[in-house]
Amino acid sequence: MSENAQLRSRTLAKLAATIVVAGALLAGLLFPWVGGSGLVARNSASLLDALPVELTDRTPAGNSRVLAADGSLITNLYTNNRTPVTPDQIAPIMKQALVDIEDSRFYDHNGLDVQGTVRALVTNVAAGSVQEGGSTLTQQLVKQTLLQTAKTPEERQAATEQNVGRKLREARLAMALEETYSRTRSSPGT
Repeated sequence: MSENAQLRSRTLAKLAATIVVAGALLAGLLFPWVGGSGLVARNSASLLDALPVELTDRTPAGNSRVLAADGSLITNLYTNNRTPVTPDQIAPIMKQALVDIEDSRFYDHNGLDVQGTVRALVTNVAAGSVQEGGSTLTQQLVKQTLLQTAKTPEERQAATEQNVGRKLREARLAMALEETYSRTRSSPGT
């Protein structure tokens, strides 16, 4: 087989794979509407049941501090160097900047941004690797909370593995979280 024919075969294989993945995603996105109102109602009732207590009001762990006998700081130990702060300690313009950078349609969706998810999928399939994410801020909160509250290596792996099942669980939990809590816009001038 000539080099040109091999290149053409690889290109056609990539195109076919892209079409199959896009079709599967479209089918998955349309399933709740196509599945009928009974299936949607039954699944919607279980969304809030699936919301773990850990996703509610838990502050992430800060740094561990090693103190001398006199109480003076010797060192900080940390995996993630963070200092938890209250919302009023963050400038409103910083809050808005973070929202705009991470999830520009944050105030327009219910925890799942279908447009962003499809955009990321198309970009990643075309590149052949993960180039960008399509998770909303709420999905990111769910993932980080599940990771931070994981008690076993299996739970940590389940919170980070790259598969459709994890993304669907995160989306379901994000929508349930959005049903439970309200959002308020932060005005940069206030």
